[in-house]
Amino acid sequence: NTGNNIHVSGLNSKVDSRDLENAFAKVGRVTKASIVYDPHTRESRQFGFVMMETYEEADAAIAALNGIELMGKVMTVAKVCVTETIPSFSLMPFSYRYTTLLTIMFICYKARRARARTPTPGKYQGSSKRRECE
Repeated sequence: NTGNNIHVSGLNSKVDSRDLENAFAKVGRVTKASIVYDPHTRESRQFGFVMMETYEEADAAIAALNGIELMGKVMTVAKVCVTETIPSFSLMPFSYRYTTLLTIMFICYKARRARARTPTPGKYQGSSKRRECE
């Protein structure tokens, strides 16, 4: 259920599922907590997902734990919104499932940039002549 799912980012690389579950258990009942690991290096990707029992508990967890420090790093907590589901998702190889899952999910808060992006100049900035081999 997407209303119960919470995305947690900015985690310390030493945080595991139990630590995450214990932090969210102080606010409400946790159904599942998981950390995302790199499939090749088995290192933490420093984000994870938590599923709470009810919508209200998920909202309370977001309000209570967003911006709180966990094991030395400030974590960001937001709801997960799934844009679409893929019917043959379980038939895909793991690497494609992992990539597809990350591409169909997005976080319900906007990323804030410190400054606006620099616009492209619209013309070629390199040298005007090509050097020819002599």
